Amino acid sequence: MFSKHIASRKAFTLIELLVVIAIIAILIGLLLPAVQKVREAAARTQSKNNLKQLALAVHNCHDQFQITPPMFGVVGTQPAAGAGNGNQASFFFNLLPFIEQEAVYKLGRDAARSAVIKGLNNPLDPTWSANNGVYTLPGSVPLWIAGGPSNPWPNWANQANATSTNKWGLSSYSANFQVFGDKGAKFTGISDGLSHTVIFGERYAVASRAPGTFPSEGAGLWAYGTPPVVTSYEHSTNPLNLLRPSTYSSSYWSRFGYVNLSGPSAGWTTNPALQTQNWNCECHMKPEFNLPSNNVHPLKLHGMGSAINMGMADGSVVTLNSNISSENFYFAETPQGGDMSSDPQIP
Repeated sequence: MFSKHIASRKAFTLIELLVVIAIIAILIGLLLPAVQKVREAAARTQSKNNLKQLALAVHNCHDQFQITPPMFGVVGTQPAAGAGNGNQASFFFNLLPFIEQEAVYKLGRDAARSAVIKGLNNPLDPTWSANNGVYTLPGSVPLWIAGGPSNPWPNWANQANATSTNKWGLSSYSANFQVFGDKGAKFTGISDGLSHTVIFGERYAVASRAPGTFPSEGAGLWAYGTPPVVTSYEHSTNPLNLLRPSTYSSSYWSRFGYVNLSGPSAGWTTNPALQTQNWNCECHMKPEFNLPSNNVHPLKLHGMGSAINMGMADGSVVTLNSNISSENFYFAETPQGGDMSSDPQIP
């Protein structure tokens, strides 16, 4: 007769179990930062690719029309009653056919303005994803100069075609007003050199700051825009009086490098301390870095961390860090200022 020997299995003690849990927790703690870094690197790469595609789209548009789109207007010889309902439209709207968004373009500027454009989403921008790529434009907002209420809807935006909440598509990128302006740009006119001139930069799609500062709020709405108030702001005797009641100066445009008034005879400020150098205008100064989206200037670019990616006029993409000076950044903004940056960050 055989006897059965049943082996006894020793269970984990409480101390051993706690040790195992602690080891697993340590491993997870070591792994999470690495995963986060990989995600951030992938997001940065995606944003650079978006900027690259936007810069190449500008080149393709220039090849077709021999001029770039203006910040708001008609591209080159494009007929006013042409595709996309023609007439005048925003810079990014006119760029749609060149970023594989022909179908959205054909909707026309009014029907298309609430479209979510994936290529305008910077994965590093939490405000774009938090708003699902769209923004509800309020009925009235503080003017960016005077602080009084003003209707931010451009005249062409038919409210009857909008939803009850008046949604507009968001952009995590802004275009350089210094380059594209009210008329568009010819590459031959960028005398500082295509590789030395920035045309796109990253920003929070939705931005705000403390009440009482102007502008106190804003957003990058890719379809937003309005015709210029006057032909030339440089020679206007009192440009602020023209801009103050106008949607032209709204903080809902996807643009930077604005206002283009500066220097000793600047009309944008009466403060002599700020009327010393062209780059001393706040809207010309370098991007803001390492700030939350609720504490940034809505008209400026925003580095989401200590660096910012910029698309250049030659189609390349560069990364600038927070050490760049406002003066050198202004050199990179101006297409024909005759000023070349001494900062090695700028090509």
